[in-house]
Amino acid sequence: MRSAAVINNGLRRYVALNLFIEYVHQGRVIAGVYIMTIFIVYTLVYTIFSRVPPIW
Repeated sequence: MRSAAVINNGLRRYVALNLFIEYVHQGRVIAGVYIMTIFIVYTLVYTIFSRVPPIW
């Protein structure tokens, strides 16, 4: 049977790895939202300030 220290050390490593993976995933999500926001703002500004009438 493994000692509690070995189990605790392995658990600590797993938690650190899991938090790192979640941090990387969160960074991708934030980058995606940022890019989508830029596209939406660009589309709105182009529609408002251009002479092209809106589709609707």
